[in-house]
Amino acid sequence: MKDFINRDTERKIINEAIQKLNSGTNVIIWIEGDSGVGKSYLMKYVLKSVNIPVFQFLNCKNIYKCEKQDLSQEFSFISNIMTTLQVKNPTAYHNCLYNYFDNIHRINLYEVIETVLPNFKPLQWSKDLFDKFNVQSQASKEFIMDRTLKTSMIVCLSEIIMHLLEQNYNDSNILFCIDDIIWMDNASLETMETILSKLRLENRFKYKISFFVTSRNCHELENIDEQNNYYKFESNIFDEFYTYNYNLLLTNFKIRATREYLLEKERFELLNYLQSLHNITSGNPQELTQTLKFEDYEIIKMIKTFENDTQQSGEHYFTSELIYTLQQKILIQFIY
Repeated sequence: MKDFINRDTERKIINEAIQKLNSGTNVIIWIEGDSGVGKSYLMKYVLKSVNIPVFQFLNCKNIYKCEKQDLSQEFSFISNIMTTLQVKNPTAYHNCLYNYFDNIHRINLYEVIETVLPNFKPLQWSKDLFDKFNVQSQASKEFIMDRTLKTSMIVCLSEIIMHLLEQNYNDSNILFCIDDIIWMDNASLETMETILSKLRLENRFKYKISFFVTSRNCHELENIDEQNNYYKFESNIFDEFYTYNYNLLLTNFKIRATREYLLEKERFELLNYLQSLHNITSGNPQELTQTLKFEDYEIIKMIKTFENDTQQSGEHYFTSELIYTLQQKILIQFIY
């Protein structure tokens, strides 16, 4: 973790969690912090360091911003899991689904799943099952995801995933990584809760499930959906299931850490403008990294220009409004 400056405590905790994961102990790692403080960096470090099966759900924000009525996004994380399991063992995948849907009460759910899950292609045996139960295909029907259908889907998918995990990863510790839990769709969250509840009740499953979850600070959450996901996952639903819970709160750099970062990057000339640079970036590692993509002389020129402007206008140096103005100036120059 070379770039993880001034995080000795966090580094120690994460390395301990990695040791537990690799030794077969199921844990939950919860990393919280403002945007840009290094949550995703930590997740990438863990993913490189573990030697256990991993299911990733990254860039959740892109999924969340899709249309709410888009059924393909209702179970987006679960779809990722199903796709991975299909690639892992196509034969086991097809056999599991065939055996599950070889039932008069479940066959009608098949086409709903086909509609909901991206990459879930019509399987060659699906027509045979429809014929066997004398059920008419509803391929052209538009499905409305009401509460009843959603509950049936959650039960169905949780059972399928549990059996596929058993066939592919029996006796393993499986890690589910969710980057920014607030963007995750509720259907996937409820499905994971159902899986965990069944694992508690049914001792016959030998595999274990661990979680690595990141989230923005609760004070950054903008709407009720984000808040619901945050508090739902942080609640006791998972706590009682895990002996080892690792909870980290990442914050922006103090000025000493900003100085250490500049030294690490060998940007010695910028040390003369340490306070200004720290104020501009708010000590945020991501903003600091973006700023350092400029040459030293460019950064110094912008800082001096800004300081001259504030002197002439009689403003105090680096009020929050002026800092924001300079941040936007840096960002615009970086993009264009």
